Amino acid sequence: MFSGYLDNLQIRYKLLLLLIFPVAVLMLFTSYGIAQKWHEHGEAQVTQGLYKVALGFSDVIHALQRERGLSAGYLGSEGNKFYAELALQRAETDRHIQDALSFDMEIMLFNDKYDHLKNSLSGLAGSLERRYTLRNSVDAGEAEAVFERYSEIIADVINLVENIGVITEDAVLARNDQAYGILLWLQEFTGRERGLVNGLLSSGKVHSEPVSLVIINIAEQDSLLKRFRDVIATTRQKAHLENLLTAPSRVYMQEIRRTLFYKVKKLDALDRLQVIAGYGGLIHQFKNYVIRGDERYKTGFIQLYAKAQENLDYFRSIPNISEAERVDINLIETTFQKYYRFLPTVEQMRKEGAAIKQIDRAVKVDDTPAINAITRLRKGIPEIAPGDWFDAATKSINLLKADSDAIRQESLLYIQQKTDETLVALASYVLLAIIVLLFSLYLGVIITRRLAVGAMEITQALQRVEDSGDFSGYIQVDGNDEIAAMGRSFNSLIKGGMRLRVSCILHSGFLTAPLTVS
Repeated sequence: MFSGYLDNLQIRYKLLLLLIFPVAVLMLFTSYGIAQKWHEHGEAQVTQGLYKVALGFSDVIHALQRERGLSAGYLGSEGNKFYAELALQRAETDRHIQDALSFDMEIMLFNDKYDHLKNSLSGLAGSLERRYTLRNSVDAGEAEAVFERYSEIIADVINLVENIGVITEDAVLARNDQAYGILLWLQEFTGRERGLVNGLLSSGKVHSEPVSLVIINIAEQDSLLKRFRDVIATTRQKAHLENLLTAPSRVYMQEIRRTLFYKVKKLDALDRLQVIAGYGGLIHQFKNYVIRGDERYKTGFIQLYAKAQENLDYFRSIPNISEAERVDINLIETTFQKYYRFLPTVEQMRKEGAAIKQIDRAVKVDDTPAINAITRLRKGIPEIAPGDWFDAATKSINLLKADSDAIRQESLLYIQQKTDETLVALASYVLLAIIVLLFSLYLGVIITRRLAVGAMEITQALQRVEDSGDFSGYIQVDGNDEIAAMGRSFNSLIKGGMRLRVSCILHSGFLTAPLTVS
């Protein structure tokens, strides 16, 4: 049926059908390529928008970290320090949060794979609202868990920024995103260290437990630095970070860390001294020896005295010990020595049958200087100003942020290049499709005209010869293709037909002419 339809179809339409199918297939594949490039361009634009969002949230992280550190100093000083700085920082934090949350979420409607980000952003907005409750707690002087709750909010923001990074399948972006994420966490653990130390210095008291938390945060920083150096970063990024770690602010932080570590060692030595000298310890053994005269107490005292001397010597060996601390250690040692020197007196008086009260009065030792010395040694570190520490730590964190922002800007530049490339590719595909279509149409028209018009001229000429016997018309012949060959053959046929006709006419005239006799 279809074959019969084609048999009755004019040749020009047959040629058009022959042309339409390959052109349609070509345009189909070209359209698919255009759609792919359009999708890639759209993805690149969305990625660029999301990376800008992430850059805005990195400012939120930085602001919250600073607010946390100032809050720790404010609470540590019982409201006597950092009040003005904290008020200004809260306003700055609110501004950064407002800017970060004001982005257009419509950019994520491009693809369903961004739905989890929309949900994360919605949840993050609620998490950020908790800062008002924390601020009220800080203003009320309620220090319990405030630092940890600030850290939880900051961790939520960092996790969101990291989630934005995993949407890409580009190897360059993936590597930069990992380096960026490590630097964000490096800033966070440095910020935690800043806040913890600021609280300690502002309180004027240094305890082993919070310093242990500082040590944990430093260990996390070291782990992140190792991963950054060994696995993630490019050579340029590594070199930039190494320069950052030698900055004066970072060197100052290292000095403060050492001072705190030494302070913890001193506190540990003091704790051991108090155990040695306290209930059941050295002084208790001496009192029992005075009261009971049992040699066991004397032996116990001598053993504990030796341990006390070891701890005093250990304290003196700790680097960074001040002259005032040496004086206090000497006072404690002098007190213990007085007890030790009274041992023979106790022994002699008991042999002489002296009463216990008499012995006690004779060997009475004033413990007040030693107690006061231990109290002074347990105090904070007056040579370190909290403001100096906070400024140095903030400078170090600012350098880390500048480094991480540079990596993010590098990624944004790379995305912009990819966006431009996809746009150029898209335009090239469209232009190529238009050129191919126009050329195909032009070529189709030329070929169709050549075949259809040439065949029609020959057909009309043959029809004329058949209908009227007119052999006077020649066909104009152009080119050397089959149509031209048919035209030349037709012209030859016409020429031969005209000769035959002339011959017939001449022959006919000869037969009908009268005969004459000369």
